[in-house]
Amino acid sequence: MFLSALQPYVVLIIIAAVLLQYAFAVFCLLKLAYMDFDKKKYILWNLLILIVFYIGGAVFLVYYNKHPELRIAKDVPTENKDGATDEQKEVNVEPESTDNENSETE
Repeated sequence: MFLSALQPYVVLIIIAAVLLQYAFAVFCLLKLAYMDFDKKKYILWNLLILIVFYIGGAVFLVYYNKHPELRIAKDVPTENKDGATDEQKEVNVEPESTDNENSETE
């Protein structure tokens, strides 16, 4: 009943604002997931982002950029001497000697 009294473009603006807030909150919460906080700070930031529309997320992003030392480093695979990464676990198996090779050495 309330929305029927509003103009259609006003309803579209409200829907767009809510959807943008949802996307912005998800983006901020993903950034929050890679921060090194104790449980209390994590819950407080989470509530601030979700309850205080737009302002909470903006404040968190400023905090996120001001304190890069609190970010959790992602595991980046390092290259070995042979060029293989840690994720590419290559098994170096020596070929077994055959009887022909043994007979040549004797």
